[in-house]
Amino acid sequence: MKLDMGLIKNIDQTPSTQALVHSTIDYCHQNQLLVIAEGIETESEYNTVKDLGADFVQGLLYTSPDKSIRLAAPIIPASLPSTAQRTGGTNALSPPKHRKLRCSSTAFVR
Repeated sequence: MKLDMGLIKNIDQTPSTQALVHSTIDYCHQNQLLVIAEGIETESEYNTVKDLGADFVQGLLYTSPDKSIRLAAPIIPASLPSTAQRTGGTNALSPPKHRKLRCSSTAFVR
């Protein structure tokens, strides 16, 4: 489960959010789910989510998003029929244009 950066921002200064995140992490671990804390920007936020039991962290403290990665084709669920199957004709989709993706690394908490 990925905890949104809205929960993580300033978590080191907000006891009520710490309680919510701690309960969420406990629930996830009881159900064999790993937890990623997104949006870690300070050492204090890192130390707090580590103490609360997060398995992974992600955020600007470790690396900034890589804007150079491009997706060559759109991601389409395999269960959707192609244009040719839907229309009974040839596939009328033009070659996809490259789209930029924002990616960042995830670190394992030890």
